[in-house]
Amino acid sequence: MVEFVELSRANQNIKNNWFGWIAASVIGIAVVAGLGGCSSDKSAFTGKASPRYEGSGPVPRGGGIYKIGNPYKIAGKTYYPKEDSTYDNVGTASWYGEDFHKRRTANGEWYDMNALTAAHPTLPLPSYVRVTNLKNKKSLVVRVNDRGPYAHGRIIDMSKRSAEVLGFQGQGLTKVRVEYLAKAPLEYSDADITAMNDKYGNRGKPNATIALQKTEHTITPVGAKPEGYYVQAASFSDRDNALRLSQRLKSMGRVAVDPLAVGDQTYYRVRIGPMHDEATAHEMLDQVQSSGQRDAHLVSN
Repeated sequence: MVEFVELSRANQNIKNNWFGWIAASVIGIAVVAGLGGCSSDKSAFTGKASPRYEGSGPVPRGGGIYKIGNPYKIAGKTYYPKEDSTYDNVGTASWYGEDFHKRRTANGEWYDMNALTAAHPTLPLPSYVRVTNLKNKKSLVVRVNDRGPYAHGRIIDMSKRSAEVLGFQGQGLTKVRVEYLAKAPLEYSDADITAMNDKYGNRGKPNATIALQKTEHTITPVGAKPEGYYVQAASFSDRDNALRLSQRLKSMGRVAVDPLAVGDQTYYRVRIGPMHDEATAHEMLDQVQSSGQRDAHLVSN
């Protein structure tokens, strides 16, 4: 199994966030031995680096395994990896680069800071997601092949190149929307990610300036909702289960059961909102998670 390197990543993110103005502090994060992606015969502390690719030439593409993993805990928070074809979340993106270049990812691939890849705490590995920088409306499809990040409010850790394309490499952090697209093939080339961007993100090469576009999508919302923030409490394939949960949550605010067509299957998302203030939305998210919906997350429309 693969060993994580969160100590170095935490330091890298601090360097990015302050853009080199202050030195990075040393952060230790304890990881339970059963962490999917960590080996139980290694130290529970993640300061030790994962294996590095020692070959010459370009960093190999693919070569890993398809992986979801078991629940794991970092810094007191438990993460629950799972298949989630309706994943659509808003949060903060960070990026990681040189310290992890050519090192092993959580599913056994090699990290290339110049490839269009990313790390996510719970989505299947490898998978494709569309990431939209909400500050400049640039959008990019990336291959998720690693785990992380674990700082509060962050939902995805982008490769250096991905951060450059989305226009936030210099700032270190930005607000993004992350949408799950599909399971990614185990073996791939740069042509694969180019094709995904042509279909779901941009109409040119991945290193071009990418504008947010309305594209055909295998996940098609049914109907329109007012703009704002929503707390998605859960998603069900059974409508009755969604209705039961909506009844239980109706005392918290305006609850709707929002159908979503994914191929031939319809899912029913239970959402509270809209809320036009982000702070209010985060407070509602805390309430919903405290009520027992631990997979609840924030989305925007």
